[in-house]
Amino acid sequence: MFPGGRPADDYRRNAQQMRDAAVRHGRRADDVRFIVQAGVVVGRTEEEAADKVRAYREHTSVEGILAHNGVPFDLPAYEQSTTLEQVAEAESAAGHPFFRMFAPGTTVGAALTDLAGGREGRFFVAGTPTVVADEIERWLDDDGIDGINLRQYHSFDTARDFVELVVPELRRRGRLRDGYVPGETLRERLFGADRGPRLPDRHTAARYRGGANLDNPVAPLTFG
Repeated sequence: MFPGGRPADDYRRNAQQMRDAAVRHGRRADDVRFIVQAGVVVGRTEEEAADKVRAYREHTSVEGILAHNGVPFDLPAYEQSTTLEQVAEAESAAGHPFFRMFAPGTTVGAALTDLAGGREGRFFVAGTPTVVADEIERWLDDDGIDGINLRQYHSFDTARDFVELVVPELRRRGRLRDGYVPGETLRERLFGADRGPRLPDRHTAARYRGGANLDNPVAPLTFG
């Protein structure tokens, strides 16, 4: 799951609510894996990493971030003091998920500032491979994440830098395996070979195997 939550406390709370919901519905807390979107800027030296961060910031565009998030209105066109509730009303877009990212009463100015700097929050690190690996270990051990979805900062250097510089360091520390088992399913990769390639019987979807119960759906998961 992608639990969301830029501050670490938000992430932990969201993840725990999902674990609790899984248990309430007959599953185990560790039946759920949590992936966070993470920003990693790595260089062979601190100076190289800093140069890459500067290049990213120079090309950062709030308009581009809004477009990437699929926001269908021109937020920067509003006065900075306008609240997002007023924007939602003016745009007839009260139900748009964009507004759920912010606390009630947030102004346009505050939202734009948050968006501009929001990609360098809790799950962001810049530095040498050692610095990056140290921080990823902190995410794994302190925050309890199960993996990261690597955010693209430089096309196509972000993925290449991670593979060439960070992966060897994580493997040296025993945090990333050297390869995959031929024929292994994605489920086995995420949960371990001992879990098997198919959903366990306790999973809600298992009741539909072989076409059973298709006309008798179960209630959706509830959180909170």
